[in-house]
Amino acid sequence: MLGVKPSLLISFKLMSNEGLTPNNREGDIMKMKRIVIETLFFGLIGYFILHPISMIIVHMHIDTLSFQNILNGILMAFSLSHLRMGIFFILLGISIGIIYSSYTWKIVNISKKIKVLEGLLPICSYCKKIRDESNLHKDKWIPIEMYIAKNSKLNFTHGLCPNCEKKQLEELNKL
Repeated sequence: MLGVKPSLLISFKLMSNEGLTPNNREGDIMKMKRIVIETLFFGLIGYFILHPISMIIVHMHIDTLSFQNILNGILMAFSLSHLRMGIFFILLGISIGIIYSSYTWKIVNISKKIKVLEGLLPICSYCKKIRDESNLHKDKWIPIEMYIAKNSKLNFTHGLCPNCEKKQLEELNKL
């Protein structure tokens, strides 16, 4: 009897695009440009939108809400006395931009890596081989492991499940 019960293991190879790579310098430069532009955009939103809105909210009351009071609140936001608060909102916007850019970039990279096998897959009900209908191999039947390895980034290791191990040992004991 086997001392170890092996099982079918599928190893996933995850590719990482973290950092600058010599093979993909143009993509990395485009990534950096996009991050800088988005970060500056969010910094401007922080200064020109969030900062005046905060001034209106802090200095205005519901009963005195008028167009003139709103305009005064907006103009007060851009005065020198409120420059530190404006800088705070620029930094807040830049921080949000950096977080936004990094997560959207990760989502884009992950979605590029996802490959879905769709449609009907002709498989032999006895030996579990798959008919390869690609242009190279018309009507060639290949093992399922080769098909999956060819059409994805999965690698297989082989072993025996407990039921098959028991059947194989019974057959060996009969010999």
